Amino acid sequence: MLEYPAENMLRPIVLGRKNWLFAGSEGGGKHLATLQSFAATCKANNVNFRAWLEDVLLR
Repeated sequence: MLEYPAENMLRPIVLGRKNWLFAGSEGGGKHLATLQSFAATCKANNVNFRAWLEDVLLR
């Protein structure tokens, strides 16, 4: 099976789509979108998202 870079980039979004239906509310969905944005920014800048999030939450 051939894999294409564009498909690999979209995979997390496609896999998460069903899970995001169960965010609980519109506000919960917005919070999940914010966290996803932070995670994507960390990934783009080679930053460990978990370490970054723990540091931010402790402050």
